Amino acid sequence: LKVDRDVFWETVKKPSYEVTTVTTDRADTFVAQSGTRLGAAFGTVVHKLFDDAIHKRLSEDATAYIRHLLVEAGGAEDFVADAVKALDDFRASDIWRALETATAVYTEVPFAVSEGDQIIRGVIDLVYKVADGWCIVDYKTDAVKTDDEVTGLVGQVSDQIQVYAQYWEAFTGERVVVKGVWVTERVGFVGV
Repeated sequence: LKVDRDVFWETVKKPSYEVTTVTTDRADTFVAQSGTRLGAAFGTVVHKLFDDAIHKRLSEDATAYIRHLLVEAGGAEDFVADAVKALDDFRASDIWRALETATAVYTEVPFAVSEGDQIIRGVIDLVYKVADGWCIVDYKTDAVKTDDEVTGLVGQVSDQIQVYAQYWEAFTGERVVVKGVWVTERVGFVGV
């Protein structure tokens, strides 16, 4: 009887599924190549800023708020100007103009799907609906300086964005017509 109980407990302690994420553990190659000083805290702040701006939760001059976010995220206050520039560049973009007329806009959208013995999780930075379908944007704050570095970055995350589009189409039953990366360092959108 004791053997059966031990076997039973060993069996039930084994997970029946594995949780994975859409994002891969990509090497921080662009930080090393370009010698950025901004780091992960900056990326966290930019995501929060873009989310707040899209949902009209920012004042025109958000400098004090940006400083607070940087300190809260463990970053240096020295990078306030960089964060302001990233926000201003995004607000001047074609994406921003499209958001103004979009029929639906969602930010930082979490999802989880079950596939076989895996649960796959992810967070879509920005998804919005235009006349002919949905658009998916992933923000990247990596320090990419050259076209080759941008191409490398996009290559590293293109599978992730393709998966986002695949699941979004499955969730909504509607087509994703645009998908890609907003690269803050190079100020622009790169489709995948």
